[in-house]
Amino acid sequence: MDPSASGLSADGEELRTLFVSGLPMDVRDRELHLLFHPFAGFEFASVRASGKAPVGFAGFTDQASALIARDSLQGVQFDPDSSITLRIELAKSNSKSKRSSDGADGAAKRPRSYQPHQESYFQPPMPGMGPPGLGG
Repeated sequence: MDPSASGLSADGEELRTLFVSGLPMDVRDRELHLLFHPFAGFEFASVRASGKAPVGFAGFTDQASALIARDSLQGVQFDPDSSITLRIELAKSNSKSKRSSDGADGAAKRPRSYQPHQESYFQPPMPGMGPPGLGG
C-alpha cells in the first residue's frame, strides 16, 4: 500500500508536502509559490525537472492546510495556453525548503514584510480607507 494514502510517510511522519504534476515545461518556482501562497500554512514551493515534464512540491505547516490547498486547486488549468490541468496529491515524504537546507527553519530568511496567513487571504478595507462613495 502507498504510504501517502494513509497520510503518513514511510517512517510514520504526518505528510505536509504536496506533489504537483500537470505543470507547463517553462514553470518556475516563483509561479508555484504564487499559486500556493494564499493558503494558510504555506511554507515553500519548488519545481524540479523530471524526465518528460517538471513536477512541483509545496510544503505546509500541517497536513490539514496541505489538504485544503490540494482540494482547492485540483484540476485547475494552470497554463491558459494548454488544456492540461493540475494533478495534486500528498507526496510520499515531506520535502525541505531550499531555504532550510542549512538546518534552520527558513523563517529568519523571509522578508520582513512576510506575515503568516490568517483566516482569509483577502481583508475588507478599513472604514474611511476606501475610494469615496464605497463605504469610505
